[in-house]
Amino acid sequence: MTRPLIVIFSAIVLDAVGIGLIFPILPTLLEDVTHAGNVAPYIGVMTALYAAVQFVFAPVLGSLSDRIGRRPVLLISLLGAAINYLFLAFAGSLWMLLIGRAIAGLTSANLSVATAYITDISGEDQRARRFGLLNAMFGIGFIVGPVLGGTLGDYWLRLPFIAAAVLNGCNLMIALFMLPEPRTPSRQPINLAALNPLKPLGWLFEVRSLWPIIGIFFLLSATGEAYGTCWALWGGDVFHWNGLWIGLSLGAFGVCQTLAQAFLPGPAVKLLGENAPPS
Repeated sequence: MTRPLIVIFSAIVLDAVGIGLIFPILPTLLEDVTHAGNVAPYIGVMTALYAAVQFVFAPVLGSLSDRIGRRPVLLISLLGAAINYLFLAFAGSLWMLLIGRAIAGLTSANLSVATAYITDISGEDQRARRFGLLNAMFGIGFIVGPVLGGTLGDYWLRLPFIAAAVLNGCNLMIALFMLPEPRTPSRQPINLAALNPLKPLGWLFEVRSLWPIIGIFFLLSATGEAYGTCWALWGGDVFHWNGLWIGLSLGAFGVCQTLAQAFLPGPAVKLLGENAPPS
């Protein structure tokens, strides 16, 4: 395995660990900051804010990665993640938490840039295997992150967020000194029309055959986000779990998800085929 691949995979593992760290303890942090008895609406707002800002700025980061290179955009993304976690670690008000999440959404490009990076340095016969490894690395990070976050959070509420900031800082240093630029950046000016986040939705009306699979993917994504938003609240309210038990349950989910992604697609394709049944 080449050094750039090792650095990219390490960055994705640490990124996933940082994401998973905060899930078990976020409700407790919001209770501490807002002094509210019901923090579920605040968790929903923070999650939606992150997604909305990411939706708007993802095309910008994608165009920038073509224009100035993959490496600089990845460094910007890692720096933004570290700043976000520092805001969460030292926030004294809800507004600081919201600013941190907005910064995270604005600079969130780790996985997409890593995917583009692997595409740039891989031949066609290598891409499927390397993309599979990329997903596996994210899964490993998401197994470790919640368990570590729950354990640290039971000792000190702010410690998981400091740990996440440190991990992303390490990520940044590794990428800064060890990751080369995989391609010559484009000299073409940025197409402003391509920065419109709604533009890609236009082709949905032209390729109607994809509507069913897009609808399924939308429902899966929506339910997946609901799970991530509600699980810690549900575990605390129903089972009175502390951070460690919430982290262990999320880690178990990560194990099952990783195993499913690693071993189920191949047999499923052999059994059902890749093509959808005729309409």
